[in-house]
Amino acid sequence: MPAADAPPKHNGPVNNLTDPTLRFRRYCTLQELRPDCEPVTLVEHGTAAPYRTGPASMPDHGKLRDQATVQLPGGGRTVAPRRPTRSSSTCGSSTCSTAAT
Repeated sequence: MPAADAPPKHNGPVNNLTDPTLRFRRYCTLQELRPDCEPVTLVEHGTAAPYRTGPASMPDHGKLRDQATVQLPGGGRTVAPRRPTRSSSTCGSSTCSTAAT
């Protein structure tokens, strides 16, 4: 389906990642990868912040980004990516899926 014909990702202002007006959600898993070790899952089913589409539809995008920020075990924090990525380094990888509501 061409982007111009794609259904909108929201149908009203989005103030929270759980708002019913947010029609598509992206969930991600983040794993720590080290040579000769089993992967360690740091974040499972993390929710990514949606793209900023403007103040009328996302009045406080910073709040949405903060809601998508996750504290990591042992300190630090991460924000789930908005696009599926696969790291080519040995330090980590993330996988994402999208769900329509």
